[in-house]
Amino acid sequence: MSTLPDEILKEILAPPLQISDVEFSHTGRARESPFGRKARNSSSLLVVSKQWMRVATPHLYEAVIIRTLAYAIKCNKAFGRFVKKLRMEGGFGKAPAQFIASAPNIRELFVALDLWSNDNPSGLCSVFPVLNVHRLIINHQDHTIKNAKASRLWECLSTCIPKWLNLVILEYHTTFGMTSLRKDKYMELATILKASPSVKHMVLDCVPRYELCELAGVPSLDNISVESIQPPYEGSYPLPRKIVQVRTKYPDNPAPEVLPIPSVVGRFNPLMNVPKPTAEFIWDLIFSFATHSYYVEKPPSVKPFTALNLSPRRAPFNRTARRLSLVSKSFREIVRRHMYSTVQVESDENFATFCNVIKYNDTLALLRKNRSGGARDDATVVVADKRTLYKQM
Repeated sequence: MSTLPDEILKEILAPPLQISDVEFSHTGRARESPFGRKARNSSSLLVVSKQWMRVATPHLYEAVIIRTLAYAIKCNKAFGRFVKKLRMEGGFGKAPAQFIASAPNIRELFVALDLWSNDNPSGLCSVFPVLNVHRLIINHQDHTIKNAKASRLWECLSTCIPKWLNLVILEYHTTFGMTSLRKDKYMELATILKASPSVKHMVLDCVPRYELCELAGVPSLDNISVESIQPPYEGSYPLPRKIVQVRTKYPDNPAPEVLPIPSVVGRFNPLMNVPKPTAEFIWDLIFSFATHSYYVEKPPSVKPFTALNLSPRRAPFNRTARRLSLVSKSFREIVRRHMYSTVQVESDENFATFCNVIKYNDTLALLRKNRSGGARDDATVVVADKRTLYKQM
């Protein structure tokens, strides 16, 4: 290994020393931080030889994670020129000013707004003006934290963001609960970014539609990436979809329908030798998965607006249940409770049909657990007793 040139040795040592962007930009509460769950001993590579120390030192200090005050104090100023990414999971008093001022090459900054009252961001705030970051990640998760220290940190950031002329990417991560309680910073960010012509891209999580329209109106922005969009509670706010993109784990195209494949073993009967109660329990779990409508029981904000249908219908899942019920009598009995556990009323005709079905088979009314309203949200299915079903307006 001593005969290897520095360029090749650099490629070998870089992977175990570098911190991935997924870990560096990880959001959530402090106790969920990936850097608090496992110890990193990659620095032991530096003591192998002087060549390894010379080659590996820049990679070791490329991304610095500050989680405790003791670590902030011990940071060596001599290595400041190697720091390109800085993740601050707290304020840590005046200690950050001692090494951030000697790190002129910081291009990515992670800041947590959730500061407790015994934390002090004075040092961090004092060096904000000398920074010139390219990417800023703001983590804001806990709505219960409200104190002067946290407010001061946000005020300092708000003042410096328009002054960072190289700032291109701004990420603001918060929770659905924060947006529901109106504790987020979206409206303030919209005002700040109007004075910041350099920011071109934003990365957000759960955004109310009204606030997203305000952010989309910032003239300098080229792209806004969001996890989900909360529906408006009143009024209509059209989105400029050219710059708004929704991150989704689901494919844009629907999955192709899987055709039934005949068994290669003649007269094969699944679960034939299994006791009947056990077999029925297994089939019930399978049918529950096959006929379950995820979006019907979730808030509208969970479904991305790029999906094919903004108002999810349960019809495809009912078709699956009907086909399964035609296989055998035992399948019909198992599937039936999944077909009627969630009822989606989308029109008067649908409701009338459902009432007629219940009228001639009173046992189906006992299977209903949830109601999903479509075009007629004022229609409520009420079971007065085992035989009576009526519509309440």
